Amino acid sequence: MYCIGFWRLEGWRPPRATGNLGTSLSSPIRRLSVSCLGEVERFIKDSVLTIVGCGSVDTPYARRWSTIDVTIALQNMIIAAQAQGVGSCWIGDFKQREVKKILGIPKNLKVIALIALGYPAEHPEPKGKKDLEEIVHHNRF
Repeated sequence: MYCIGFWRLEGWRPPRATGNLGTSLSSPIRRLSVSCLGEVERFIKDSVLTIVGCGSVDTPYARRWSTIDVTIALQNMIIAAQAQGVGSCWIGDFKQREVKKILGIPKNLKVIALIALGYPAEHPEPKGKKDLEEIVHHNRF
């Protein structure tokens, strides 16, 4: 676990003993992936590494700013991973209590987001970008 300021990042690497990841209902990766909602379960099960970004709730200042600090740190990790050919999936739809229980995260931390990292099976063409005029306004909206 890495700790800087009011936030922590927990790197969690799923076991790969059998090559059939997450098949045991009691395995932490299976429980962690099930605690996520929607379609993201498979991203955690298939990840090489899942980063769990946590922010402090110890003080009013930490409660206010740790979410922003963690978000910036995670986004920078995604950019760095992409530059190395590693794919990522931002997971923000999860059951807070279950993730904390599974990973033993202390009460003074809140889980901000999870990032599943791995090597992409596909390499689709980049999507088109919006014209700058659509998203940038000068002096007025």
